[in-house]
Amino acid sequence: MFMRFVQLKLKPESVDAYRKFYETVVTLKLRHTEGCLFAGLIKSEPEKYEFASLTIWQNQEHVEKYETIGSYKSLIDRSKPFLSESTEWRVQLSDNFELEYGPVEEEPVIKKYAVAVQNENDDKLFVDTKNMYL
Repeated sequence: MFMRFVQLKLKPESVDAYRKFYETVVTLKLRHTEGCLFAGLIKSEPEKYEFASLTIWQNQEHVEKYETIGSYKSLIDRSKPFLSESTEWRVQLSDNFELEYGPVEEEPVIKKYAVAVQNENDDKLFVDTKNMYL
């Protein structure tokens, strides 16, 4: 299995609207995407406006296909109205030696992890009532 996080920073006024968008648009798209086993939105603590989209896939090839066929880019493009503006600015000289500046467009950060599947017996909970080990 393969786990993927996409870190998002939302506009404060867009949090509720993005949650609804994620539930109705993103999860629906991922539910019909080959190899996607799970999709969920996780809120960061203590950052009020930072979230992560967690997806779990059958394998890395399914993730790469999702990214290359344009599905990921399409969902990110549709998410842009909810995303926070960059706080970073770029200053540079043009070819005519004029000063140009503007915000640097931030893309969501993607992190990917291979996940090892455990044996069913390893998932049992062990409670030592004396020391409370889990």
